[in-house]
Amino acid sequence: TNEAGAAGQALQQAATALEKRAADARRQPPAATEKLEQLSQALENQMAGQQLAAAYQLKRLLDEQIKTLDQAESQPDALPAQALQKTAGQAKATTDELKQLAEKKPTSEAFGEPLRDALSDANKQALDQKLSELAQASGSEERQQKAGVAKAGLEKVSQAFQKSQPQVLQEAKTSD
Repeated sequence: TNEAGAAGQALQQAATALEKRAADARRQPPAATEKLEQLSQALENQMAGQQLAAAYQLKRLLDEQIKTLDQAESQPDALPAQALQKTAGQAKATTDELKQLAEKKPTSEAFGEPLRDALSDANKQALDQKLSELAQASGSEERQQKAGVAKAGLEKVSQAFQKSQPQVLQEAKTSD
């Protein structure tokens, strides 16, 4: 990146000035430090952008899982038990990753409290229990009931994501 090149160049200039005992040698290390700080900030911003993109990818997966559970609830015999077990496992993994992103910097700063609340330890544990019960459900009627309960839990997380997303993105979506 440009920041990396500038930081490297500033460090090299500082080292050269110090070796030659140049008159401006005292000014060189602070300039190099500034370039290193700029590099650090650029890397942090890039990482935050990647994690934010990952959060939105997880939200998309979550919404797909909700659709699958909606289908299982409305047509319990349309999906085999194995497909529901797979969806339940994927939903657990999706919400695990979303929870991490919601709680760790820098993405924790981008999202609001509703997402962290929806994925608090107690709420996540309750959601995982619902998903486990769905995975173990046998019989059409039980699968239908458990799919509805699990879907409702996932919808809460999805809605919390919507409420928690960065303000700029909320405004952009409402102006579309």
